[in-house]
Amino acid sequence: MWHYQKKDPKGEILESIINLHNLHVLNCPKYTFNRGKSVLDLSICSNSIRGYFKEHYLLDNEISDHQPTVTVFKNLHGEPKKFPFKKINWSKFYDKIANETRTNVELNNPTDLDKEIEKITQVIHKAIDDSTEIKTFVSKAINPRPIPKFLVEQIKLKRKIKRMKAKNNSLLLKKL
Repeated sequence: MWHYQKKDPKGEILESIINLHNLHVLNCPKYTFNRGKSVLDLSICSNSIRGYFKEHYLLDNEISDHQPTVTVFKNLHGEPKKFPFKKINWSKFYDKIANETRTNVELNNPTDLDKEIEKITQVIHKAIDDSTEIKTFVSKAINPRPIPKFLVEQIKLKRKIKRMKAKNNSLLLKKL
């Protein structure tokens, strides 16, 4: 598996772990341990980055009884992950609702009321669908962490206060 002919119990255990977890040994066929003429220093990778493997080689420097190894990967920068999310354009939503709102509807019995409720519900759902845009957040992080909810709430509050400050010229708001 890693260019070493002799079998030993520790090597067999390591080999079974490598096979169990679908890992790959990337070593070249040269010995890494000079005194024992064996391969003790392994470069092991997962299946997901094996395609980026370029080469493995030993350095000629003898800094110990082990040969230093170099494992080279090519283009090892992950594709940015895209996270789509929906965002409602509220001004567009309000315009849609305003354009569809009917006035002076006669409601003579419970059936008329039920029909009108159904129409209003449909108008709201259509306005939401028409006003919703899909935005995409791109991250180079493999597993970006979501911002904690309490922090998002604080950010929203701060923005709300800033809008209030801009809208009103209140001395109280200026102190916040």
